[in-house]
Formats: sequence, C-alpha cells, structure tokens
Amino acid sequence: MKVNVLIIFFFLLIGCYQSGITINLNDHLECKKVTCENSVSFGDINICLPKIDGMTECYSVPEVKDLADQFNYEGNSILALYLNHATYRQLDNLGKTRFDDYVKIYGTNDLKGIKVGQAELIQFGKFMEENYISENWADFKKVIEERLKYVSFDVPVLIESYSLNSKVRTYVMLTKYLIENEEIVSIMTLNMINLKDRLIWLAYYKDYVGEESIKRVKSKNDYFIFRLLDENR
Repeated sequence: MKVNVLIIFFFLLIGCYQSGITINLNDHLECKKVTCENSVSFGDINICLPKIDGMTECYSVPEVKDLADQFNYEGNSILALYLNHATYRQLDNLGKTRFDDYVKIYGTNDLKGIKVGQAELIQFGKFMEENYISENWADFKKVIEERLKYVSFDVPVLIESYSLNSKVRTYVMLTKYLIENEEIVSIMTLNMINLKDRLIWLAYYKDYVGEESIKRVKSKNDYFIFRLLDENR
C-alpha cells in the first residue's frame, strides 16, 4: 500500500500575519476546542476550516468556484479558498482582478481514504525536493535583486523547506509569470499536512517585493497552519 501511495503521489506531483512571529505548534495545540462553523468533507474525513483575520473563505461562492476550477488540476479537489478582504470585495469583477495574497486548501483525489503516517510524509517530502529546482537563497537573492527583469524560471524554484512539527512539511518557492505584459514574481508556500491521517495540501500565494516579503509570507503561512491544525485536533 505504501508503494502505491508513493507512486500516485509522484505522478500527481508533476502535473499572526505580523512579521517576526514564530509559532510552536506543539505548545499552542493545547488551546481549548471550539465548535466548527465552517467545514468540508474529503473522502472519509471532515475538515474544519478556520477563521483567519483579514481573509474570507469563499470557495462556495459561485463566482469564486467557477474561476478557481478553471485553473485546478483535474486530479485534485479544492476544499477551500481564502481571499483577502480587498479581493473579496471585488467579486463583481473577479475575472478582471489579479489575485494576490490568497490561500488554497486541496486534496489529491486518488489519496482519498488512504491513511498517511510519518513515514509517508517523509518520503513525500523527498519526492518534492527532488522534483523542483532548488537554489541557495543567499545566491539566488542576488540574482533576483540585481537582474530581476532578465531572470527566467519556467518552473517554481525551491528556496527553503522546513517543518513546523512532525505533521507538516513546508516548501517556500518563487515563480515568475507574465500577466498582460507585466512580469510578476510570486512567492508560494506549499504545505504537505498530515491531517487526521490523510494528506492535505495548503498553498499560500503572495507577490514577491523583496526579502522581507518572504519573511511575512512564512509568518502568515505558519499562522494559517497553526489555525488549521488547532481546529482539527
């Protein structure tokens, strides 16, 4: 079973926001449990979606769902989409709005109902690191800052990976894309999460505007992970 899970994973893989906050999940997960107000099912588990300051979970809104589904890989199921309040207020023009500062939670369809443990999470992490271009951030930062307009990377570049706790693997990436003749460098944090013994993904996207923006993205990402795990203890 473990081999089959890893094979599925490999092929599908191809296809506090305040700066300076650090979160010790092992300490904070002792918080009191509250009633879930927004939940979604994935296979045989139910996932409680946390409230996040400054953001609105809105995947069930037809305009949001229609747009998000257009860019969804067919092997995945989107479970939640969080937009910041400024973007959410532009629902009437969502198709013309450039998305920035948003979070997507999703699952891999072929892994529904399949139990994932610590060993699988570690092996999945190895696949991740082997299938993305990896760069030393100190060196890559100089290239970005000095020659941004000349830099081209067609696939995400992995600049850092870390673990908040044993149930999470986080990968920080940079990617560059073109929108209406404007080149945008975006930060993406991709999180593999063992949630209720099932593999769940959380991706956070934010424009790159210097090294400090990476620190802010990591801080917000970590807070989001903390809230998701805390709501699903």
